[in-house]
Amino acid sequence: MPLNGTGVEPRDGGGSYTIVLTFGSLVDGGTATVTNGTGTAGAPSFNGNDMIVSVTGVTDQQVITLSVSNVHGTNGATQPSASIDLGFLVGDTNSDREVNVGDTIQVRSHAGVVDGTTFQYDLNLDGQIDVGDTTMVRSRSGDFIP
Repeated sequence: MPLNGTGVEPRDGGGSYTIVLTFGSLVDGGTATVTNGTGTAGAPSFNGNDMIVSVTGVTDQQVITLSVSNVHGTNGATQPSASIDLGFLVGDTNSDREVNVGDTIQVRSHAGVVDGTTFQYDLNLDGQIDVGDTTMVRSRSGDFIP
C-alpha cells in the first residue's frame, strides 16, 4: 500500500491481516498498536528490514491507523514513532474507496490463476480469480469507506 494512506485492501481476510512494514535498514525490535479504527495489533516479528504485524478484529469499510514506536535497527538507530493509515474495503479492487461496476470489470478481466501481479483480485483468497470473486464484488456493491 502507498505510504500516503490512499491504499485499500480489497481482499476478505475475515478480519485478520498481516501488515509488512519495510524499513531502510535491518530492524530487530519495536511495538505496534492500532491507534484509530477497529482492530488489534499483535506483537510484531522481524525479518531483515521488515517489521511484520498481525492485525485482528478488523472490520470492513474503514481506515485504521497502525502506529509503531521504538523501532530499532541492528545499527543502533531507533525510530521513536511513525504511523500509516490503511483502508479496508472488501471488493474495492481499483482503490477508489467504493465498490461498484468498475471493480466487477477488473475482477472479470483478470480471471484465472493468481500470481504476483493479480493477487489483489482474488477476493475470497481461494487461489483463483473466478465467479466467486465477482459474486463477492456484486454482493458488496454500494459499500464505501466514509
